[in-house]
Amino acid sequence: MACINLGYVHIMRLTAPVTRPSTTREKSPCATLREAKLRLRKLEIEAAAVERSYMDFRRRRERRKSDITSGG
Repeated sequence: MACINLGYVHIMRLTAPVTRPSTTREKSPCATLREAKLRLRKLEIEAAAVERSYMDFRRRRERRKSDITSGG
């Protein structure tokens, strides 16, 4: 499996441009892959949190909608 440098993506700003790390020496392919996997894991955690938040929002909206239709 080939390792590639995926650059740096800030976890909180998904629209940030991808830039290369500012080091004078390139990182080893395995270190780069390890960092990419860590960034991916952080993104997965953030995506799960966003999904939970959205599901909570939908539950609250449905509850409010049912309260209005039931006359409450």
